[in-house]
Amino acid sequence: MYRLKEDDPELKPWDERLTELAGEPDDIDEMLSEIEQKFFEEEQGEAKGQLELFGALLTDLAGRKRDEEDPTHRVLTREGRQLEGSWDDIVTLMRDANVSYAGRSTQDFMTTEARRGYGLTGVTIPTGDAESFIRGSADAGLLRILQ
Repeated sequence: MYRLKEDDPELKPWDERLTELAGEPDDIDEMLSEIEQKFFEEEQGEAKGQLELFGALLTDLAGRKRDEEDPTHRVLTREGRQLEGSWDDIVTLMRDANVSYAGRSTQDFMTTEARRGYGLTGVTIPTGDAESFIRGSADAGLLRILQ
């Protein structure tokens, strides 16, 4: 503030006091240093765990992206037929395999089959989209998802 030089005589008492205060560490200083070190190590461990979790999340997202790019799935029906394609393709193949649904929409097929599945198993099968329908059918034991 006063623009004093480092070797100014007015600063000498302050420099001596700082040297005195910064002398050899005593037992309390050493104990505090150990506590700080342990705390720092624990923080590093937590940070490493968080980085590993973040890495796992990124890997999961990459896997989901790959699934979106290659939407090929396979299911095995109770009759033993394997159906392959996107979720929508598989539901369409299931509908087309049953002649009683000829000319009907995929939504009609899912709704009717969900009611039939509920009657057989007591499990509610969602019909909002093809993937939910297939996963719900698998949960009810009406088919098996292979991929």
